[in-house]
Amino acid sequence: MDIGLLIEDELRALGVTKKYRGYAQAVLAIELVLEDDSRLLNMTKEVYWRVAELCDCGRSDIERNLRTISHRAWKVNPD
Repeated sequence: MDIGLLIEDELRALGVTKKYRGYAQAVLAIELVLEDDSRLLNMTKEVYWRVAELCDCGRSDIERNLRTISHRAWKVNPD
């Protein structure tokens, strides 16, 4: 199975659907981290900036959208 589909299934299970503006950005960010988990050591440069380049938007947009998705996931699944 495609890794992107697995990520989408997990996001859906967390209550995050495609209706969120940052959904595709989140999938891409997770894929980047799964490729190389050392990217977690420098999220701004290695994840936010890279996703922003690939999605042709600002780094702060990526950070905000991922934060919104994270809040949603915690709200739906507090445990």
